Amino acid sequence: MEPAVFPVLLDSCVLYPYELRDLLLEAAHEQLYRVHWSGQILEDTVRNLVADGRTSPEQASRFRTAMSPESRSSAPPPVRSSSLAAAASPSRRCG
Repeated sequence: MEPAVFPVLLDSCVLYPYELRDLLLEAAHEQLYRVHWSGQILEDTVRNLVADGRTSPEQASRFRTAMSPESRSSAPPPVRSSSLAAAASPSRRCG
C-alpha cells in the first residue's frame, strides 16, 4: 500500500470518545492518512477524560504515555507548531 500523503490533525473532540478515537487511529494505522496532534490537544483530552470520570488518573497517565511522541515511533511525530493546531478552536470543550 502506498503511504498516506495528507496530514490530518486530530483534535481533542475526536480523541475524547473511545469509539471515534479507535476508528480514526485504525484508519491512520492502515495509512489512509498521516495522523497528528499536539501536546496541548493530548493534555486537553486527558484532562477531560479524568474530569468526566471516564478514566482514572492512573489510566490517564498510561493513555498519555501511549499517545506520546516517543511511543509512536512508527508514526509521524505529532504537530508541534501552531500551524495546524491554531485551526482548532481552543475555546471548545469536548465531551
